[in-house]
Amino acid sequence: PSENPSEEPSEEPSEEPSVDPGPTMKVKVTTGEAKNVTFYFANLYCTVAVENAPDDPDLAKVEVYVSVSSTAKTADALIEDGYAYYAGYLYDGDWYTDSEDLEVGTKYYYVAWLQIGDNIYKGDVKNFSTKKYSDYAEPVDLGLSVKWCNVNIGAMTPKDEDGLSLYFAWGEIEPKWTFTVDNYTGNQELYVGEENPKSKKKLQLSDDAAYKILGRDWRMPTHAELEELLTCSFEYESQSHCWKVTGPSGKSIYLPECGSMTDYLFGIYKSGWYWSSEYPSWEPTLAYALYLNSTFSSPNYTQKINKDEDRYTGNTIRAVYRGD
Repeated sequence: PSENPSEEPSEEPSEEPSVDPGPTMKVKVTTGEAKNVTFYFANLYCTVAVENAPDDPDLAKVEVYVSVSSTAKTADALIEDGYAYYAGYLYDGDWYTDSEDLEVGTKYYYVAWLQIGDNIYKGDVKNFSTKKYSDYAEPVDLGLSVKWCNVNIGAMTPKDEDGLSLYFAWGEIEPKWTFTVDNYTGNQELYVGEENPKSKKKLQLSDDAAYKILGRDWRMPTHAELEELLTCSFEYESQSHCWKVTGPSGKSIYLPECGSMTDYLFGIYKSGWYWSSEYPSWEPTLAYALYLNSTFSSPNYTQKINKDEDRYTGNTIRAVYRGD
């Protein structure tokens, strides 16, 4: 009997029924391969797999990124400091992004990742290197005194279907997109012709864009080499806006009509100007250039050497081979 009959008999404390949280959600991010890598561009792929996802509508809002950097090498550093490209969904868990505005001939590190709540899920770090302009340069033996390059500086194909040819002022080794008298940086004191006995008659290799960009196996053509090229057979291909140049050997190169640049691009697909490394000795503001014309001015379908091309103008360059 209870010593205190007024007290209710004590009950054992009851336990709350346990709730099964279910299997833990698992997220796997796989960094894919870089594809279609060019000078400034690459397609970057990744795969995201989510197992045991709860019925959470917020998961549909999860964004996938690929972070890219030329310096950061670890996943955490890439996510913290790299440039994050938003990835778009393809199918079956595959995602991809276009990595643009890259530097030529540069090694990049990249990682795919996403964030759910406070958790970041990331793949392995991978790398790729953008192409160098010299990757596409090959000498073609036309049967002349020098071998000619198969592509313009900057182009990936002989006909430059992608329009990647670069434009240079005479004696400048960096391409530009606007060309004026005021922004011309060529060494005007070294190439002054008859005005100075110490003047150089043609561009030194230090001022030769082909040598500096494509490498020591290449240089810009001389005036005489352009004249020799004019002895070849020229056939205009209207569909590609290119001149097919066939030499005595039977082999050919293509010279696209890339026009010319000042503060705007003119004559594209109608004409083309290709720099020589030499200039007329009587005028230190001009230089020789191969001029090709299909329909830009009359007479049409002409090829000749321009002796009065302003040095500050932006023209394309077709290199010759000096590797032999």
